[in-house]
Amino acid sequence: MQSFKTNFKRVLTYWAQIGVTISAIGTGIGYLTLSLYTRSIGRPDLISAALDASSALVLWLAITALVVFAYLLVLASTTALYGLSVSLFNKAPDEQRKVALSFLIPVCLGMTAFMVSIYIGQGWNQGYAFLITTLLVLAATGLLCVSKDFRLAMRACAEIDLPQGVSKRGARIWFGAMVFFMIVATVVSAAAPTGLILKAYVVDGARQNMLLLMAVSLFAAIAALAPVVVFYRSKTDLFTRILFAVGATLAVVMVVIIISPGGATMIVNSTASLMNARSNKIANYLIDDVYKENDFDLKVWIGTKTLHDHPLITGFPLFSFGDVLLLCPSTRVDTLMKDWPAESAYCIVTKNSKVTRMPSNSNPEVSEPAVKPAG
Repeated sequence: MQSFKTNFKRVLTYWAQIGVTISAIGTGIGYLTLSLYTRSIGRPDLISAALDASSALVLWLAITALVVFAYLLVLASTTALYGLSVSLFNKAPDEQRKVALSFLIPVCLGMTAFMVSIYIGQGWNQGYAFLITTLLVLAATGLLCVSKDFRLAMRACAEIDLPQGVSKRGARIWFGAMVFFMIVATVVSAAAPTGLILKAYVVDGARQNMLLLMAVSLFAAIAALAPVVVFYRSKTDLFTRILFAVGATLAVVMVVIIISPGGATMIVNSTASLMNARSNKIANYLIDDVYKENDFDLKVWIGTKTLHDHPLITGFPLFSFGDVLLLCPSTRVDTLMKDWPAESAYCIVTKNSKVTRMPSNSNPEVSEPAVKPAG
């Protein structure tokens, strides 16, 4: 508690410097993530104009942080379950530090078998794959019992504060079953971050090199155990241990996002969708800009007409940030993320202030007199 008060006073003392540093880091991260999105759609030329909208950049950064936090929560499910497994030995604190490392053996073996069943054994019966993984975890956990210290720790935790009349042998069996169940749950929880990695990989459009993807998924699953090991192995005070564990968690998330094929692209793409900087909703737009009807390829911009001396197009916003607007033809709405660098050449760059989104009209005859034929 004293350590917490001391560190809190330091934060208050240097709050101005800390605030400036955080602001600079935030701006840098916002620029990098926004630049990543514009590059992923093949329009890096938009980044300079978009950065003029400082308020939109703050919102972009906030939503990006929320998306990364959601990614962290998914990855932290493995961390939490492993932490609960180790916390079962709270009544034997001297052995708990060793348990934090010992449990890595069955968990890592189980995760390896689990990843092999997901990536390499896609044609296997999943029931058999899960059974084999469970038996492997059981065998590895059983090997831990060879250690006398581990057996004594299990006995101490099972029998301490045991109600009168309860069988000690039964309590030990029940405690061992709980330990085994938590280890298996930790192994299976690796499916959550693996699912995110697979989703990002599909978004990126690649389907080959499964061994590399399996290695990334296995690394992500095992790395998620690091914060627990750091927390229990550190010999400092509680506040510092928590700080180290949080730092390790953030570091793991950042590394996993960076090394995951398409991981960073998925983050910024999700941010753009949540912020409505990108939308797949097709609508009619009246362009009050330098564009004329004959500037549009009618084979791509289907249904383009002239209304009130301005082109009326059908499309959707691929990038809307501040006053910058990138409109794409409706014929490209199903384009995969990997294909946008080539397909975005058909899109037009304009300004939100120069575009009017027209309401839907179920009776086209009403608007027919106001529309001039093409050419």
